Amino acid sequence: MERLEAALPGISGQIVLRSSASALTCWRFTLNHQGAMLGWEMSPDQLGKNRPSVEGPVRQLFFTGHWTRPGGGITPVIVSAMNVASAILGSSLQLGGRF
Repeated sequence: MERLEAALPGISGQIVLRSSASALTCWRFTLNHQGAMLGWEMSPDQLGKNRPSVEGPVRQLFFTGHWTRPGGGITPVIVSAMNVASAILGSSLQLGGRF
């Protein structure tokens, strides 16, 4: 806030609500390991085909969420869920790449 105020003098007086979250906040609400907010690290070696598939090791076992392809964040998690739904329904529609 101090840096923002330095860049935009008077901005603090215009803010009605200020909220922040940390890894501890994420852990408290999700119980994700060490408060992971986006699943695995978002580095090139853990994205795309290097991220776990939504298909599980057992027939008709599927995984969805920020730990699976295509990755972490709200939109990729939605794509993950849509890919699982398509697989369950037998649809050929796949978003964000094949499993």
